[in-house]
Amino acid sequence: SNLPKLKTLHLNLNKLTHIQSATFANLPELQWLYLHCNNIRKLQSEAFLNLPQLHTLNLQYNKISIVQAATFSDLPKLKNLRLDKNQISNIQSGTFSNLPNLQHLQLQSNKISSLPLSVYD
Repeated sequence: SNLPKLKTLHLNLNKLTHIQSATFANLPELQWLYLHCNNIRKLQSEAFLNLPQLHTLNLQYNKISIVQAATFSDLPKLKNLRLDKNQISNIQSGTFSNLPNLQHLQLQSNKISSLPLSVYD
C-alpha cells in the first residue's frame, strides 16, 4: 500500500455507483470511511475486506437496495454503521452477525418491510 498510515478517507459527494470486493484492502489503518451522498447501488460481497481498524462506515444517502450477508463480514472493530436514507428493501440473514463491536446501526428511511429472524445472529 502506498498509504499504509491513512486513517480517514472521505469519498462522499461524488458519483460512485458501486463498490467492488476488496476496494479498500490496502488501507490497513483506515478507521473512518465516508461514502455518503453518492449513487452507490451495489456493494459487492466483501467490499470492505481487510479493514481491521475500521470503526465508522457511512453509506447514507445512496441507492443501495440489497445488503448481502458477506458485505460486512470482515470488520471486527466496526462501531458505527450508517445505511439510512437508501433504498434497502432486503437484508440477508446474518448480515450483521460478524460485527461484535457494533454499537450504532442506522437503517431508517429505507424500504424495509421485514427482517429475517437471523439478521443479527
